[in-house]
Amino acid sequence: MVFYYPISVLLLFVLTTFVIGHSHEGGEEHHQHECGEIEGDPSTYNTNIHISAAFIVCVVSLVGSLLPILSSRMACLQGENKAMEILCSFGFGVVIATAFVHMIPPAISKLNNECLGLEYSGLAMIIVLATIYMMQLLETELVIVLSKYTSSKQNQLEQGTLSTPARSPDVLNSHSHGVAMLQEDSEAALRQKISAMIFEGGVAIHSIIIGVELGVASGDDFTTTVIAICFHQFFEGVAVGSSAITAFSSLKSLALTAIVYALTTPLGVVIGILISG
Repeated sequence: MVFYYPISVLLLFVLTTFVIGHSHEGGEEHHQHECGEIEGDPSTYNTNIHISAAFIVCVVSLVGSLLPILSSRMACLQGENKAMEILCSFGFGVVIATAFVHMIPPAISKLNNECLGLEYSGLAMIIVLATIYMMQLLETELVIVLSKYTSSKQNQLEQGTLSTPARSPDVLNSHSHGVAMLQEDSEAALRQKISAMIFEGGVAIHSIIIGVELGVASGDDFTTTVIAICFHQFFEGVAVGSSAITAFSSLKSLALTAIVYALTTPLGVVIGILISG
């Protein structure tokens, strides 16, 4: 996807960082607790409200993830490409801001809690770097392994073609060039699919964790937390849908991606409800 507004993208990223930081701060209470003390008031927990919140988040997530897909398929929305590009940029900004504002700083704070008794203060960043390297290694290895499989199929096809009756050198050269171009295109498409699946897998895991957090939450700030998560899941869904349309061409795969993403947070909410029960 080509972005025509690099300055707008930068401004949207800054705005996203500001909004994400403040939206999640509103749903957290900062109190000092003794080691082993359980936070929250079980008497304020309402299972029916949590079930309703799961359905609301599911619908919002589905709308966000389907928006880029529908805009690429429906003629009435294809004229709004520039607006969709800005919206998709904002969605990816939400993903990045979530990592750097909502996840990493609290992880550093929690892992440096004196109750854990850890002497090294940089453990959280070591985990972040190790995860980045592992994801890059996973993507590289998958591309290498699957590219070899694709190349072997292409070689079998080429050998089968060359075993046919003799042709002129010009025809053979043209065919070899066509096979090489086809192989390069297939490898690029394969890399895009692997990158999209790894991205969507990471988002899905994060969404389940968010759902668990929502499923066990209670108190006066529950409504604020639901609104913040709906905002987060909508724009993260836009990023997921945008990533999917660059990797998959079939409508079935695109719809499956959107549905799976929409169900991840409600799944986490169900797990949270079971934990609280």
